[in-house]
Amino acid sequence: SFFRLDGLEGTLVRVYRAPEANAVALAARVRERAAELGKRTAAGLRVQVVADRSEEVVAALRELGLAALIGLILGIVVLRLLLGRWRPTLALAVAVPASMLATFSAFHLCGVPLDVVSLAGLALAAGMLVDSSIVVLEAIETARARGEAEPEIAGTRQIALPVIAGFLTTAVVFLPLVYLQGLARAFFGAQAFAIVASLAASLLFSLTVTPVLARDRKAGAAKGWTPGRTLYLRLLDGALARPALPVLGALSATAVALLALAILPHELVPDAAARDLVVRYRLDPDLAPEAARQLGAVVEAKAAEVIGPIGRIRPIGRIAWQSPEQAEAQAEETGRIELRFADPASAAQARKRLRAALARLPGVEVWVEARPSAFLQSIAKAGRRLEVVASAATPERAAALARRVEDRLRSAAGLREARLRRDQDRAALLLAWDVPRLAALGADRDRLEEQVRQALADQTAGRVRIDGVEPDVVVRPTVQEDPALLPVVPAADKGALPLGALARLDAGIRPPALEREDGQPAVRLAFDGGSSHRDPEELLHGVARAADEQVAPGGQALELRRAFGQLRLALSLSLLLVFLTVAALYESLTTPLVVMTTVPVALGGALGLLARGGETLNVLSFLGLILLAGIVVNNAIVLVHRIEDHLRAGAGMDEAVRRAGEERYRPILMTTLATVAGMLPLALLGGEGVELRRSLALAVIGGMSLSTFASLLLVPVLYHRTRGARR
Repeated sequence: SFFRLDGLEGTLVRVYRAPEANAVALAARVRERAAELGKRTAAGLRVQVVADRSEEVVAALRELGLAALIGLILGIVVLRLLLGRWRPTLALAVAVPASMLATFSAFHLCGVPLDVVSLAGLALAAGMLVDSSIVVLEAIETARARGEAEPEIAGTRQIALPVIAGFLTTAVVFLPLVYLQGLARAFFGAQAFAIVASLAASLLFSLTVTPVLARDRKAGAAKGWTPGRTLYLRLLDGALARPALPVLGALSATAVALLALAILPHELVPDAAARDLVVRYRLDPDLAPEAARQLGAVVEAKAAEVIGPIGRIRPIGRIAWQSPEQAEAQAEETGRIELRFADPASAAQARKRLRAALARLPGVEVWVEARPSAFLQSIAKAGRRLEVVASAATPERAAALARRVEDRLRSAAGLREARLRRDQDRAALLLAWDVPRLAALGADRDRLEEQVRQALADQTAGRVRIDGVEPDVVVRPTVQEDPALLPVVPAADKGALPLGALARLDAGIRPPALEREDGQPAVRLAFDGGSSHRDPEELLHGVARAADEQVAPGGQALELRRAFGQLRLALSLSLLLVFLTVAALYESLTTPLVVMTTVPVALGGALGLLARGGETLNVLSFLGLILLAGIVVNNAIVLVHRIEDHLRAGAGMDEAVRRAGEERYRPILMTTLATVAGMLPLALLGGEGVELRRSLALAVIGGMSLSTFASLLLVPVLYHRTRGARR
């Protein structure tokens, strides 16, 4: 396509990766080849790479690695403050890189690529890799305080069952994800594998390496810092005396979760602030190429005039005009200007000014949009449109229903219809024969048509005429030449005549292809200006339709509905599997119910923080909710297991609950703080690919923080009431 960069015109070549190809490696080879070609070009010619989207992938991987490293450092600092000594702290810290290396080996053996999605799963799991080791280390320290001869063996044996149970509850929540389809599975597959593999490695190291590294014959009783323990014990005593208070708190958190579900916008993937802008414009398709280029230059000059006061910007490129083949492939635009800014704030400012200025250009339809990241570009492009499928018993009724839908969305929602490639073909040329002239020349029409097709075979895609469906001949020149100059041999005269002597070339439109929806004729419409934040059912409400006529959303809106339907089912199955796992381990039905009361509290914290942070409910934040269903019960399992240990030792219920709370307060606090510290860089750091991790990290941070309240206060109270009544 025609292209202009820094005032110089040329040809733009876009390179796309083949399926399953590595985009980063491909981009490196393209840059090498461009450098080689640049050395062989004639004077005055340049070959250069003007845009490389693989740089975003490399930058996102770098950001994720940095976030994981910062999270690890923060976690070590937290553990050092709470443990008070370096030896046990290092024993815990070793579990993270060791688990990471084991996970990379699993990636290699199973053929899972190290990409942005899988690395985001690893960074997410980094904050949880020390949880099992923390519990094991705390059990060892408790056994050492009791004067055990082999505290490492005694502590590990005593805590092994709840640690294994905690891993199983986290792993089983990912089993339903196997049945996901479409976009949801594309995001969850690699992340689920990364999380489960890394947590399995951390479980192995916590039961083997951690006891060995924690072995210290000279160590005395634990001297770590335990902030808030005295206050917690007073709160626990008060909660046991007045159990209605923690129950009301849990119900309040559940109400927050339900309210957040109602008010949070739903979308497939989260939006992120972008520093790239794309100015797309549509011109009159009847304009000659030179006129289109001149009008495109006006758009570019106006954009440069508007952006000038904001500061220096580097245009990535501009397509001033497209050939008919390109107009067919990208029917929604005939030109574009791509701009990159130093920061998202200046891009947002430029976007507002460009919209106001370019809207006043006559004869040009302009859109100014932020270009999404390379990871979500295809999804975001679909998200710019609202697709609607209108179906009825006959094609005529389906077309009439489609017109009513179009009128409704234009008037009530202010949307504009977009061109679909399969519905229109403005670039096709209709070859109309001059029948009287053919008769005067004595030409045979059928033979002449065959000769035209043969003459065009080298340079066009000719189509045979089908009555009532397509034009006689559809001409698509591969070069910008006038098809009227092609030689044609009439039947009566063996001399060559120009094609223009027999025919004229008119722009023609092929009728839309007939679609079917659930066996009925259907018409598919697309409208620009649609948003994933708007309910398509609400937009379509009020369209008059008969009983056998249907109007349903399509495209991204349909994918959104399917994805959230699958995710809701996955979350329900995950909760059921967690319940069955805990019930099998404890051979009880009441104990898993007590343990799982932490889940609605955690969901309230997660959804509340998402709403407070201005995030949306999307497939990534939903993954955080599913993950929470497995990890928030771990602390409750550890606490309940310790209560039962004291009960088996002969302690009374009140004493067992209080002693278990006192002993498990610090490991629960450490696991929560270490997990939150590991997630904070994912939520706070910007950079490329931030939309793939921020909402997920915020969901885990909010859920883990609030679930600590449920683990330390609600679970002991409910266990005391349910088991105490039976005793």
